[in-house]
Amino acid sequence: MTEESRKKSSSFSKPSDIRRMALARKARKERDAERKKNRELEFRVKQSTRELRFANDKLQAEIAERKRAEEELRESEEKYRAIFDSFYDIYYRSDMKGTLTAISPSVKYHGGYEPEELIGRPITDFYPDPAQRDELLKRLREKGAVNDFEIKMLAKDGSILDIWVSTHFVRDRDGRPVAVEGVLRNITDRKLAEEKLRNSEEKYRSILEAFYDVYYSADMAGIVTAISSSVQVQTGYSPEEIIGRPVIDFYPDSSEREEMLRRLKETGSVDDYEIHMLSKDGSIFDVLVSTHLVFDGEGNPIAVEGVLRNITERKRAEVELRESEEKYRVLFENAHDAIFLLKGARFVEWNSQTLRMFGCTGAQLKGEQIYRFISRHKSDSGEDSKAVALEKFNAVLYGEAQFSIWKMTRYDGEVFDAETGLARLQVGGETLIQAIVRDLTAIREKKVGE
Repeated sequence: MTEESRKKSSSFSKPSDIRRMALARKARKERDAERKKNRELEFRVKQSTRELRFANDKLQAEIAERKRAEEELRESEEKYRAIFDSFYDIYYRSDMKGTLTAISPSVKYHGGYEPEELIGRPITDFYPDPAQRDELLKRLREKGAVNDFEIKMLAKDGSILDIWVSTHFVRDRDGRPVAVEGVLRNITDRKLAEEKLRNSEEKYRSILEAFYDVYYSADMAGIVTAISSSVQVQTGYSPEEIIGRPVIDFYPDSSEREEMLRRLKETGSVDDYEIHMLSKDGSIFDVLVSTHLVFDGEGNPIAVEGVLRNITERKRAEVELRESEEKYRVLFENAHDAIFLLKGARFVEWNSQTLRMFGCTGAQLKGEQIYRFISRHKSDSGEDSKAVALEKFNAVLYGEAQFSIWKMTRYDGEVFDAETGLARLQVGGETLIQAIVRDLTAIREKKVGE
């Protein structure tokens, strides 16, 4: 060690220097500790900030979800409130003894009763067949609920209505049944319509089930090159018996083929051209043929292909339908009640009894408004007949069938009592009102005369 080194070493070995060094190290450690503490604090702050931000985002999402749910609930409530307000079925409630405790106002449209006339009465008063009520209760006790159980009920005028009832027990907190509530749906008109529809469907089902189009292809010489297997159902021939044979073999009248080919050459295709064809047993059937030319890449015709549709049964059905329409037209024209259709409030179609009832001609009635024939006189119920009519027509346009008795007038101003049924019809995309009117005054006068 040199003298200089010894001096330098000696200079750092003084007690004051050692203390300074110790203090410096302590200060350094404290600064390091403080920085570490600050970093940890900063980390915790950032962590807390992230957690708060996440919690805030989650809270905002929950608030948005709650608002959305509340909005959906509000819209749902409004929707179902609107449905209930326009509810045409009959809601009812009875106690366990079968006494009516509540019933909706719509009962008046169907049964003719005011709700006040029914509340407090035994529900059995309205069953023409008590056995149906017993069976309904039996099923209700077994299952706790019954859906679309068909019954018959009595209207105020004594007529019998076909009804679907859906009902269930109302239970207390202990699960004990304390009441019965449900919905009654008047299906009288529907059953009549279903019966007509069923008859119509049965008539045409056989046609539809047996209906198979036939695909075919032939070369330009008229030789069949392909045909679908459905040809056997239509003609009795198997595909193998036809392929390779000239198409002309199956035409009882060759001029029909010549005319079809002429049109095909002129336009390149033919749609729904009616011809006659021969089946295997020699019988002739009616066919609609839709066909077109097949061209090669250079635009040259190389084949003819198309579809044959057997319309023999359809043509027969059209004849039957025309006969059926004529039959119902006769019934319509010879009905004892006035039957007419209104577009808005104007007459668009009517039967002969309508002209007789109102005492006018078709020319006088055409385009005339129904209000021309509704009296301002008070009805038996004390209501203004014209006001009642306006209310009924508006209800019908909303799909609510109506039945009323009001005062009407003939073309010459004579007032008469009329029993009127109204219903909404959709015909060819148009909304019409069908009215069936019975002249009660004429009926009473006839009875008096007898």
